[in-house]
Amino acid sequence: MSIIVPLYYLAAGTSLFFGIQAALLASYGYSRSLLTWFALLCFAAGSFEFFYGIYYSSSSFESSVQLLHLNTLAVALCFPSFVGFIGTYTKCPFTRHTVIVVALNSMLILLVDWRSEVSIRFGSEAQLHLLELPWGETVSSIRGEASLGRYYLHSCSLMLMLWSLWRAWSVRKTDSHRSYLLIAYLVVLLVSILYSIAVESGAFQSVGITGLAFLPLIILMVVSMAKDLRQLLVQYGVQRDQLQLERSISEMLKVDQERLSQVVAQSPSSIHLIDSEGKLIQKNHASRRLWRDFAEHGDSFFSKSPWKQLRLEEVCREVVDTGKNQSQLLSVPSSMLQGDEGKWLNILIFPITGADGFNDSFAIVSEDVTRQQSMESALKMVAAGTAQGADFFIEIAQQLSILVESKAVYIALFSETEGKTHFYTKAFLVNGIARENFSGLTKSSHAQLALQDSISIYPADLQARFPGDQLLKAYEIDAAIMLPLENELSEQIGFLAILDSGVLHSMDDVVPILEIIADRVGREVQRLGAEERILRMAYEDYVTRLPNRSMLHDHLVELVRLSAKNRRQAVGYFLDLDHFKTINEALGHDVGDEVLRKVAERLKAYISDDIFIARVGGDEFVLIESFAPEQDVSDAVCQRATDIIQALSQPLELGDRIVSLGTSIGVLKIPEHAANELDILRRGDSALFKAKSEGRNRYEIYDPSMQADVDERLEVERGLRLAIEAQQLELYYQPKVNQQGQIVGAEALVRWRHPVRGFISPASFIPVAEETGLIHLIGDWIIERAADDISRWEQQGIADFGDVSINISAWQFARPDFVRQMLGAIDKSKVKVERVSVEVTETAILRDIGSTKVKLGLLKEAGISVALDDFGTGYSSLAYLKDLPLDAFKIDRAFVDDLDSKQTAGLVKSMIAIGGHMGLEVVAEGVETQQQFEQLTQMGCKIFQGYLFARPMPFGDFVEWLKKD
Repeated sequence: MSIIVPLYYLAAGTSLFFGIQAALLASYGYSRSLLTWFALLCFAAGSFEFFYGIYYSSSSFESSVQLLHLNTLAVALCFPSFVGFIGTYTKCPFTRHTVIVVALNSMLILLVDWRSEVSIRFGSEAQLHLLELPWGETVSSIRGEASLGRYYLHSCSLMLMLWSLWRAWSVRKTDSHRSYLLIAYLVVLLVSILYSIAVESGAFQSVGITGLAFLPLIILMVVSMAKDLRQLLVQYGVQRDQLQLERSISEMLKVDQERLSQVVAQSPSSIHLIDSEGKLIQKNHASRRLWRDFAEHGDSFFSKSPWKQLRLEEVCREVVDTGKNQSQLLSVPSSMLQGDEGKWLNILIFPITGADGFNDSFAIVSEDVTRQQSMESALKMVAAGTAQGADFFIEIAQQLSILVESKAVYIALFSETEGKTHFYTKAFLVNGIARENFSGLTKSSHAQLALQDSISIYPADLQARFPGDQLLKAYEIDAAIMLPLENELSEQIGFLAILDSGVLHSMDDVVPILEIIADRVGREVQRLGAEERILRMAYEDYVTRLPNRSMLHDHLVELVRLSAKNRRQAVGYFLDLDHFKTINEALGHDVGDEVLRKVAERLKAYISDDIFIARVGGDEFVLIESFAPEQDVSDAVCQRATDIIQALSQPLELGDRIVSLGTSIGVLKIPEHAANELDILRRGDSALFKAKSEGRNRYEIYDPSMQADVDERLEVERGLRLAIEAQQLELYYQPKVNQQGQIVGAEALVRWRHPVRGFISPASFIPVAEETGLIHLIGDWIIERAADDISRWEQQGIADFGDVSINISAWQFARPDFVRQMLGAIDKSKVKVERVSVEVTETAILRDIGSTKVKLGLLKEAGISVALDDFGTGYSSLAYLKDLPLDAFKIDRAFVDDLDSKQTAGLVKSMIAIGGHMGLEVVAEGVETQQQFEQLTQMGCKIFQGYLFARPMPFGDFVEWLKKD
């Protein structure tokens, strides 16, 4: 008759069953921690019982040994599970730490067990015995010499029982019933463990019963859970009745609450409800449309943006304390609001009384009153008339933009040129931001709508009416309001244009204000015109329309004052036209005057607006260029003087005559060379005389010893020689990208970082290097360093991003061994030749076309691509573009900077088209704005280089940039 084995199987099944039940209850959150440990203990105990059931019925020694190992595994799992369960059951504060220690001990037991031949319990001498129990059942069991591991396992079991009894005894004061039940069970479990120890030691011919002792624990837990569930059911019944009562009351209030909620939610004004502690209760849809609000339900309202910056907390507390409403008119910036524009808001704060009669919350209602404020501001500004000149027009345009809430606004005046009516803007705003003024032909554009006697409103379909109008297309304009500007004779002199992309609705309320503004603008235009005519008569040269000597005098007086006050510096360029007297005498004074006008036009076209230019008499001109106090002007002075000479050296067309001129320039630094008006004029003339005496068509910088410039160049030369030896030169890399912004190559640029003078511009030392022959050493160093850097990138696992282009000077390119030296440097660095490309200037390739073709052919044959640098700035010719083996050319940044000019834009578009037809890659350099990038992309350019994408970077920064890209 079998009893023990089935009983163990039954116990195992029971343990596993209740373990699963406990795990399910724990997953639903009921006593999660306790039931989780209980489920783990049930699984471990069930495994222990199951393995013992199989062990007692095993018929082979080997299988019995494996079952003993599994049984030991179950025991090892029981230890931490039992500790976790007892600790949680008795609310032990250090349960977690105890479980960790016991778990580590269990791992040690398992390690020893699996390294033992006959488990941790026996030594090497062990045998399988059959034991006949009193009721006739026969079970198998291994008997043999006890090992130290058995005693350690038994000691751990007894220590676990003692710790458990201590924990059960410790809770007797808080829960005596639970304490005594647990102690009783632990005593039963302890007795079963002692009995099993006695059986294993041979004191009894029986079987262990420890596994069966887990059944009382399961019964104990089931009874405890049943008791807790009964209490929960009672509580649930009470709560259900209470909930039913509350639900019936809630239904009575629901309709009223929904009505009030809809009023708040659908209100066109922004509404926030805040409790007395400053926490947000509710906000409506209008608030989300108006505010860039980061406060959500339950947040501390005044700690969130934008309410923290508005500082309304004290006002709101006063409203709650006093029960009185408060209202504030605030100008709120766009950073706090949805959209790109600031607004005027009327903020109303009022208290909300609770059921107890006290103010327990308050509301903040925000209403947009920007339109009303704009009307008031516009009328006040027109009445005050404080702004002057260009500021006046910009201020008026800003008020109009806000008043009508339009996309674009401009103020324009008419002018007649060659029998055609043009308009030019005095102020131009898009989305409230001032843009560069522009001009255009009135006919066939929307500006012809302004040729009316009164205000004209075109609410829609403007693009359909003027399909060729580029302004309308560029800014997606489809509606307009046009207001004529008139002078004192009621003659139209210009117009106000208010443009928008949407449909313009009724403007009846603002039309009277717009007419007042138009009248005020017309009077301001007349006043400025009168002032301009008076100033022109006093300060303008009649022949050239340039400032005259009187205006130069005033300008120098102000310049000297600013120089003394703010340490501002400037440079004066004193120009004298070479051989002008000969032209004047040979061809007549009328031709001489025309020459002067052409020179003035060329100078005005060349220089920027911030450079002062005057004709001081005869063929003499003076240019004054201002600089910041800390700015180093040395390089800028030389470059500016050289550019002026080149600009005026170009032939002048005078009808059927072509006249060639030169110019001599005396350069004076202010206040370094002169600190008052008389010294400036006198010493400027001295420098001019020096330039003319040295051969004309040149410039000289004033210096009492005339040695400062020579010393400077010698210092640069000496420093440059040392820089090459002391490794003060370094290479920077500027990426070249495609239309998607992905890198397709880079340009290597040399930089000199002087230990004392700091960064020295290449424009300063490259010319000196070319004159002294040091350019060859620098050029060789650049090629070697670039090749080494490419090799380092490959070693660092940087992916091939394209070629690295190296600028080759004309002197370096002219060397007979240039190609051999370059290929040798690349080969030395063990990099692919295709990773290197060269950029040469037109000056370099045109020195000797025959030699150039040979060298470029050798480079192409080796795999090095060649690009023509600064295309269009020299003597670009399609003939040599076609004949020379070029791969690409670069559009100079001067063209890119001037893309706003239609003429320049046309030239650039032609260059790109030429490159495409000739199979040449076209690179646009100096791209600094998104507008330039988009224009070039539309023209068909595919490769770009410039600050918009990345500045030149040293090796390390460039590597980091590559990794990010």
